[in-house]
Amino acid sequence: MSDPVTGIGQIENAIAARIKQASNGDALGYKLKKVESYSGQFDTDEFAQLTAQFPCALVAYVGDWQPPERRQGGRQVFPKFAILCGSKNLRNQAAGRIGSDNDVGSVQIAADIRMLLSEQMLGLQMDPLEPGAAVPVINSTTRDRYASVISIEFLGGYFEQARKPVGEDGNLETYFSQWDVPPHAAPPEDPALPRAADKVDSQQTVQLPQD
Repeated sequence: MSDPVTGIGQIENAIAARIKQASNGDALGYKLKKVESYSGQFDTDEFAQLTAQFPCALVAYVGDWQPPERRQGGRQVFPKFAILCGSKNLRNQAAGRIGSDNDVGSVQIAADIRMLLSEQMLGLQMDPLEPGAAVPVINSTTRDRYASVISIEFLGGYFEQARKPVGEDGNLETYFSQWDVPPHAAPPEDPALPRAADKVDSQQTVQLPQD
């Protein structure tokens, strides 16, 4: 049985894992040097350094392609993901896109990923992925190399179960919060657990009125 979807991050990770598996297993016919989630690597200051790790595929959640729909027990959510396919070439910009000799181009990477992910559920309880638009993002010259990045979108959907409000009986009775003001406070050993009162900058417990 498929594992349940727990959020956007699980789908994003599953997409990256699928691409990495195909790359490492030589299913693409070439090796991608980097496959991971996108976290601003194409910003101006980092882009020149990133091209050293081309060809690559970076995965990002880019919003929903339509509003959620109410369903019994929760809602159907419709996330959209983009895979940024990057390549470089010494010849010219066209070669960066199309590829030449043993260097794969961004167009080929995008086409291969579209075939790899289309109609796939990635072992999750979700609707099969549907390919969306593919658009050029970057065509530039950096460090005497021509770099090209194409973004290809995938549309998904999954059921998000409604969750009860915090509180044993579904009522929110007590609200507790802590604040740390960086850089003076060291990060907690376990961010999921409250810190000791003598290690936080401020904390407050509020008893909320009940009907």
